[in-house]
Amino acid sequence: MRDEIIRPQLNALGRVALMRWLEKDPSLPPGTRKDYGLGGLLVLHDLEGWQGKKTMSWGGTPDLSWVSEHAWVVVVVVVGQAGC
Repeated sequence: MRDEIIRPQLNALGRVALMRWLEKDPSLPPGTRKDYGLGGLLVLHDLEGWQGKKTMSWGGTPDLSWVSEHAWVVVVVVVGQAGC
């Protein structure tokens, strides 16, 4: 089940559209290969000193975000409150 959640879901056209949409995303280094899994954005290769292959992340309102690092089996959840 865990492997299915982090399996890339986009076809080639979808990946191109995602890369264009996120090309100026400040949270990842330029050129990061990305896809989308069942639970969020996937990093498709290791980023030295950053994130590992198949790291999944999601963020939304109100100030919620989480990251799951597949290789280390680490999950980080951040919850904040706007205006504090």
